[in-house]
Amino acid sequence: MSLVIGGRLTIHLRARDVVLEPGEIFEVPGGMEHCPDAAEETRFSLLSRRAQSTLGMPGEMTAEPRML
Repeated sequence: MSLVIGGRLTIHLRARDVVLEPGEIFEVPGGMEHCPDAAEETRFSLLSRRAQSTLGMPGEMTAEPRML
């Protein structure tokens, strides 16, 4: 589940794109292929019931994870 805190987050699904604004939440069903995308700096919280690995590749647009 993703909660957008600032900026805009687009989650690309096979069937459609979901655009989230600050304060909006979206839950990707378990096992569904998806790709989060942000054209500008975006702050969001990723909530999960269990630890999951991601297939994302680190790059200059990816911030280091932080524990709050």
